[in-house]
Amino acid sequence: SLVVSGTEIPDLLPSLRDLLTPREFQIAGYVRDALENREIAKILGVSVGAIKIRLRNAFDRVGCDNRVMLAVRYEREEMQGRYE
Repeated sequence: SLVVSGTEIPDLLPSLRDLLTPREFQIAGYVRDALENREIAKILGVSVGAIKIRLRNAFDRVGCDNRVMLAVRYEREEMQGRYE
């Protein structure tokens, strides 16, 4: 949230956790950690293609154009304490 003249203005955007499926949210966390698709696929035991599809869906749901935008939003929301 933002504080203006002593008044707290809540975040207007829904959190990534609200917008993404649990798997997409998990993958977004790995993207925030700077893991490549092949590394994420190995951890999750799925194909690289499956990761690409999940990321494309996540980008569409969130309105991000790329991995960097998704990672920055994840990091910002985490720093705001939205994922505690």
